[in-house]
Amino acid sequence: MDSSVYYRYLRDEAAIKTIEARAFRVSRLLELNDPFEWHIGFEGAPPGREEEYEKVLMDGLREQANRDVGIICFSKKINDPVLWSHYTNIHRGIAFAINMDVNPHLTPSLHQVVYDKPPVVIPIQRHKQMSKNEKLELIRDLGKQKSSSWRYEQEFRLVMALKECRPSGGSYLWDKMPPSFITHAIIGFRSSVSEQYLRQALDLNGFQHTQVLKAKRSQTTYEIKLEPMTMTQSAVLAG
Repeated sequence: MDSSVYYRYLRDEAAIKTIEARAFRVSRLLELNDPFEWHIGFEGAPPGREEEYEKVLMDGLREQANRDVGIICFSKKINDPVLWSHYTNIHRGIAFAINMDVNPHLTPSLHQVVYDKPPVVIPIQRHKQMSKNEKLELIRDLGKQKSSSWRYEQEFRLVMALKECRPSGGSYLWDKMPPSFITHAIIGFRSSVSEQYLRQALDLNGFQHTQVLKAKRSQTTYEIKLEPMTMTQSAVLAG
């Protein structure tokens, strides 16, 4: 795979919905799986009341950011079995290989997550002096860092305004993907989705050029290997 490719891991049902909708579901700030996402520590709160102060000082701003901004998460890794376990329902899902180069306007919105910065801690008096816009900008910047425990993800994030996304059933969808955006669809080695079904879903929804691969366990390392699909496109279409 090309070094410029990014990977999006999904459960199988979410992956099929992505193909059918030609859109990725956008994650909201308050629903992410790391409890330290967009978290700020405060100095100067009375002992035992730190979380109470954080709730009073930050919850309104976090909620506003949650209303305004969403993210889509990608990884630079495809061979790590831990990522497949965590984000594809224990290898039962599908991963997409994404070519960001076909959407060059996305580059300013794509951010690499860093894992070597300390947590953000602000004295309460300093927080009181900050403007609302300064606080919102600080919250947005927090989305670019995580603790070193998450380093294995090698994560990149598309950060976008929700007003640029399509509302759908209480969620938001990002539907600005041309056919060449998804270069490969990779079936997890425990997935019940057949190569034929996935190939047909891709072809019916404008992704005829997306290649289908199958994830396999390596016999010699602790890695996931990728193999080409066994059926040809012409055989599927003929069937």
